[in-house]
Amino acid sequence: MRSHPAPVLAACAAVAAMAVPCAAQKAPRKELEKSYSAMAQALKRRDMDAFMKHMTPDYQVLGNGKGKDAKTFKAEMALRLLMLKTITSTSLTITALKETKDGARASVTMAVAGVLATDPKQPHTLKSVSKHADNWAKTPEGWRIKTTEPAGSQLYVDGKPFDPSNPPKPAGAAKPGK
Repeated sequence: MRSHPAPVLAACAAVAAMAVPCAAQKAPRKELEKSYSAMAQALKRRDMDAFMKHMTPDYQVLGNGKGKDAKTFKAEMALRLLMLKTITSTSLTITALKETKDGARASVTMAVAGVLATDPKQPHTLKSVSKHADNWAKTPEGWRIKTTEPAGSQLYVDGKPFDPSNPPKPAGAAKPGK
């Protein structure tokens, strides 16, 4: 008995058609890693325009009950980078990536290190490590970050944890009450 190839071909085509959307819908890890690499390089150059090109025009930083728009975020980042005389390293690393209904959600660790713009006779190093989640959307221009949700950060000065709300007193500073 001889089988007819049409039903076999139809079944193969149906299986292939089902597989394509699944593969196409996977979160675009390589594309997002490429964007994060470009963003890290832009930070090292202090090029906030190149950094911000990875965000949507309506980009928002969410958290602490108040959001920041793209313009405010860009200005704050530029000011923070001015604290560093020299930027020695920058990185944005995806720690988790998940597909969402509207795009992709990436958990990210960002690290920026450099030499503080303080007394050149006593240089101090600063390292900032922050964690956040970025919600990416596919746009006609490619993948762009729509929102960022901060999830904590830590500062290190000269390799030691530093709390900016409780800075150490300068050496030789008078004790309270004296």
